[in-house]
Amino acid sequence: APFITRQEISDKIIKNLQNNKIPEAYGFLNGILLFDTDLQKKILTDWKNSGHLLANHSFSHLNLAKVSAEEYIKDIKKNDAILVDYATTISELKVFRYP
Repeated sequence: APFITRQEISDKIIKNLQNNKIPEAYGFLNGILLFDTDLQKKILTDWKNSGHLLANHSFSHLNLAKVSAEEYIKDIKKNDAILVDYATTISELKVFRYP
């Protein structure tokens, strides 16, 4: 949206989670977004520093109906390679949300 930045959105979500005493919430990472800007890395770091979790949502948000299972799995593993830099628990690396 032109009237609010991604950073402002992230800050508001984190603040609302804190205000409502939600100790852990999952954020789902598409690694392809990290190549667009350092801002995305800052948002992920802010998310982790606020005590929340990250999990895999595939690297590039492929449509399974349009690619092979092998290609889809490769995309998930590609995202795992990025997620490991942000995960603080092994269980975070085991959570996947289908796009």
